Parts: sequence; structure tokens; C-alpha cells
Amino acid sequence: MPRRIVFTGKQTLEIEKFETEPLKDGELLIKNKFSLLSTGTETIVFNRFFEPGTGTDAWVKYPFYPCR
Repeated sequence: MPRRIVFTGKQTLEIEKFETEPLKDGELLIKNKFSLLSTGTETIVFNRFFEPGTGTDAWVKYPFYPCR
């Protein structure tokens, strides 16, 4: 079963199992062995390096799925 990263709160994450939807024509499912946390948006969201009341604050709600 596939797994994905979910940010559950500031500097907290879990790896959860999930069901994939059936593939459509022209789509393919790729299996990878490693994933990285980007130094940009994902790190900012993971650490909550933004001010309350900003657009980013309104956008980031937990659980937050960085790879959707």
C-alpha cells in the first residue's frame, strides 16, 4: 500500500498509508524509495516560518499534505 507524508502540526509529521484512485488513460503510478523536504515551501510550512494572519497562515491547515 502506498504511503505519504502528512504534516500534523508545527514540526510534526506522520507517514500514513492511503488508497490510490484507479489510473486514467495516459497516467502511470511511480514508486520511489526516498523523498526530501524542500528548502522552500515545505520547510517554511513544516516549521511555520510565517506570520499569523498572513495568506500562508490561512493556507496552511493541519493535516497538511505537502505532495498532493
